[in-house]
Amino acid sequence: MNILFVTTYPLEYNTSANIRNIALIEGLLKLGHVVSTYSLYPEDARFFDEMLSIGIKYRYWINKQDNIKDISTVQLSRWKIYIKKKLYY
Repeated sequence: MNILFVTTYPLEYNTSANIRNIALIEGLLKLGHVVSTYSLYPEDARFFDEMLSIGIKYRYWINKQDNIKDISTVQLSRWKIYIKKKLYY
């Protein structure tokens, strides 16, 4: 099975959630699944730990600077209402 594993932080960051995520991904790989990851690009070196990286064939990154745009608070509140409607209705 092809699995896209989405995380809010790169797997190389040393956090308790990422240790759990890495264990889950390693288990899926051992079972024969193809796992790809989608997360933020690892930029901040103070939390970076290369020992936590695992051999995943396909990794996709989000670059935070490319996604930051000037959004007015009115647009932001409309967007939040739209998302809530999509999630709850």
